[in-house]
Amino acid sequence: MPLCMDDIEDIQEVLNEKKHRVIHLHGHIDKPASMIVDEDDYNNFYSDDKITSKLYSILGNRKLLFIGFSFNDYYFKDLYSKIIKNIGGEHFIIVPNLHVFDAKEVSSPYSV
Repeated sequence: MPLCMDDIEDIQEVLNEKKHRVIHLHGHIDKPASMIVDEDDYNNFYSDDKITSKLYSILGNRKLLFIGFSFNDYYFKDLYSKIIKNIGGEHFIIVPNLHVFDAKEVSSPYSV
Protein backbone atom coordinates (compact mmCIF):
# COMPACT_ATOMS: atom_id res chain seq x y z
CA MET A 1 0.00 0.00 0.00
CA PRO A 2 1.41 3.42 -0.89
CA LEU A 3 2.39 5.70 1.98
CA CYS A 4 1.33 9.31 1.51
CA MET A 5 2.19 12.24 3.75
CA ASP A 6 -1.30 12.39 5.24
CA ASP A 7 -0.99 8.70 6.20
CA ILE A 8 1.89 9.45 8.57
CA GLU A 9 0.48 9.92 12.05
CA ASP A 10 3.67 9.39 14.05
CA ILE A 11 6.85 10.48 12.26
CA GLN A 12 9.06 8.87 14.95
CA GLU A 13 7.42 5.53 14.25
CA VAL A 14 8.20 5.83 10.54
CA LEU A 15 11.79 6.94 11.23
CA ASN A 16 12.36 4.04 13.66
CA GLU A 17 11.16 1.37 11.23
CA LYS A 18 13.82 -1.06 10.11
CA LYS A 19 12.57 -1.13 6.52
CA HIS A 20 12.72 1.05 3.45
CA ARG A 21 9.63 3.02 2.54
CA VAL A 22 8.31 4.72 -0.55
CA ILE A 23 6.58 7.94 0.39
CA HIS A 24 4.44 9.54 -2.27
CA LEU A 25 4.97 13.19 -1.46
CA HIS A 26 2.28 14.57 -3.76
CA GLY A 27 -0.14 11.69 -3.40
CA HIS A 28 -0.84 8.42 -5.15
CA ILE A 29 -3.24 7.65 -7.98
CA ASP A 30 -4.88 4.90 -5.91
CA LYS A 31 -5.69 7.51 -3.25
CA PRO A 32 -7.30 10.37 -5.21
CA ALA A 33 -7.88 12.49 -2.08
CA SER A 34 -4.10 12.52 -1.49
CA MET A 35 -3.22 13.99 -4.90
CA ILE A 36 -1.61 17.43 -5.03
CA VAL A 37 -2.37 18.69 -8.53
CA ASP A 38 -3.18 22.38 -8.68
CA GLU A 39 -1.91 25.61 -7.17
CA ASP A 40 -4.45 25.60 -4.33
CA ASP A 41 -3.44 22.03 -3.43
CA TYR A 42 0.23 23.04 -3.33
CA ASN A 43 -0.48 26.17 -1.27
CA ASN A 44 -2.49 24.18 1.26
CA PHE A 45 -0.02 21.30 1.39
CA TYR A 46 3.13 23.40 1.89
CA SER A 47 1.52 25.85 4.31
CA ASP A 48 0.50 23.01 6.64
CA ASP A 49 2.91 23.03 9.60
CA LYS A 50 2.35 19.31 10.21
CA ILE A 51 3.45 18.50 6.67
CA THR A 52 6.53 20.74 6.73
CA SER A 53 7.55 19.34 10.13
CA LYS A 54 7.28 15.80 8.77
CA LEU A 55 9.34 16.78 5.71
CA TYR A 56 12.04 18.34 7.92
CA SER A 57 12.18 15.13 9.95
CA ILE A 58 12.31 12.83 6.95
CA LEU A 59 14.81 14.86 4.91
CA GLY A 60 17.03 15.47 7.93
CA ASN A 61 17.13 11.86 9.11
CA ARG A 62 17.02 9.70 5.99
CA LYS A 63 18.80 9.46 2.67
CA LEU A 64 16.20 9.83 -0.02
CA LEU A 65 16.08 8.68 -3.60
CA PHE A 66 13.99 10.91 -5.84
CA ILE A 67 12.89 9.03 -8.96
CA GLY A 68 11.65 11.04 -11.93
CA PHE A 69 11.30 14.16 -9.79
CA SER A 70 12.29 17.25 -11.78
CA PHE A 71 12.77 19.72 -8.92
CA ASN A 72 10.71 22.18 -10.97
CA ASP A 73 8.17 22.32 -8.15
CA TYR A 74 8.73 25.78 -6.61
CA TYR A 75 7.13 24.87 -3.29
CA PHE A 76 9.23 21.77 -2.72
CA LYS A 77 12.37 23.41 -4.11
CA ASP A 78 12.08 26.26 -1.62
CA LEU A 79 11.45 23.97 1.34
CA TYR A 80 14.20 21.53 0.29
CA SER A 81 16.74 24.37 0.04
CA LYS A 82 15.84 25.58 3.53
CA ILE A 83 16.12 22.09 5.00
CA ILE A 84 19.47 21.34 3.37
CA LYS A 85 20.84 24.74 4.36
CA ASN A 86 19.67 24.44 7.98
CA ILE A 87 20.15 20.77 8.83
CA GLY A 88 21.95 19.14 5.89
CA GLY A 89 21.32 15.70 4.51
CA GLU A 90 22.39 13.56 1.59
CA HIS A 91 19.92 12.61 -1.11
CA PHE A 92 19.97 11.10 -4.59
CA ILE A 93 18.00 11.69 -7.76
CA ILE A 94 17.36 9.64 -10.90
CA VAL A 95 15.89 11.52 -13.85
CA PRO A 96 16.09 10.88 -17.60
CA ASN A 97 17.93 13.26 -19.92
CA LEU A 98 19.05 15.72 -17.26
CA HIS A 99 20.95 18.60 -18.84
CA VAL A 100 24.37 19.35 -17.30
CA PHE A 101 23.22 22.79 -16.12
CA ASP A 102 20.23 21.27 -14.37
CA ALA A 103 22.46 18.59 -12.82
CA LYS A 104 24.71 21.25 -11.33
CA GLU A 105 21.73 23.13 -9.91
CA VAL A 106 20.22 20.01 -8.35
CA SER A 107 23.56 18.84 -6.91
CA SER A 108 24.31 22.15 -5.19
CA PRO A 109 22.50 22.09 -1.83
CA TYR A 110 22.01 25.85 -1.68
CA SER A 111 20.96 26.58 -5.23
CA VAL A 112 18.09 24.14 -5.66
